[in-house]
Amino acid sequence: MKEHIQNFIVVTIAYLVAFALTTAVIAPIQSIYLSAVPPAISLLFLPHGVRILAAYFFGWHSILYLIPSGYLTHFLWIETQGVDLDLTAPMVSIIASYIGVKLISLIPSIGFRDFNMSAWKWLLLAGFLGSIFNGLGHGLLQNEFSLSTQILGYAIGDVSGQFALMIALIYYFRYIQKSV
Repeated sequence: MKEHIQNFIVVTIAYLVAFALTTAVIAPIQSIYLSAVPPAISLLFLPHGVRILAAYFFGWHSILYLIPSGYLTHFLWIETQGVDLDLTAPMVSIIASYIGVKLISLIPSIGFRDFNMSAWKWLLLAGFLGSIFNGLGHGLLQNEFSLSTQILGYAIGDVSGQFALMIALIYYFRYIQKSV
C-alpha cells in the first residue's frame, strides 16, 4: 500500500507541475503567437508525457493514480482558459494514454515491461497512438470531427509535449547523476 501512495504522490506532483507549466508559460505564448489555434488544444502539452510515462511505469494502476490530478486540472483548465470540456474528458485522456502504451506492448518483440530506457522511440509511438485515441475521444465528446484541428492538433501538442518532457527528464537525471 505504501508503494501505491508514493507512486500516486509522484504522479500527481508530476502531472500538476506539467500542467502548471503548460497553462502558465506555454498557453499564454501560444495565445499571442498562434491565436488561431483553439485554446482547448495546446501545441506543447506536457501532461501527456506524464500520462504516457505513468502508463509505462505503473500499467493499469496509472489510471487510478492520474484520476485526481486529471480532474483537478480539468476544472482549473475550464476556469483559467474558459474551455468548455465534457466531464468525462479527463478519463478519455487517461485511458487513451494507457491504451497507446498497451498497444505498443503487444508488438511481439516488446512486452509491457520489456521496454528499456533506450526504447524512447517506442514510448513516443505509444504517445502518438494515445494522442490519436485522445483526439478521437474528445471529438466524440464534442460531437465534432475536424481532422486537422481536433485529431492532428491533439497529436502535435501531445507528442511534442511528451518529447519535450522526456528530453527535460533525461537532462535532469544526467545532472543528478553527475552531481552525486
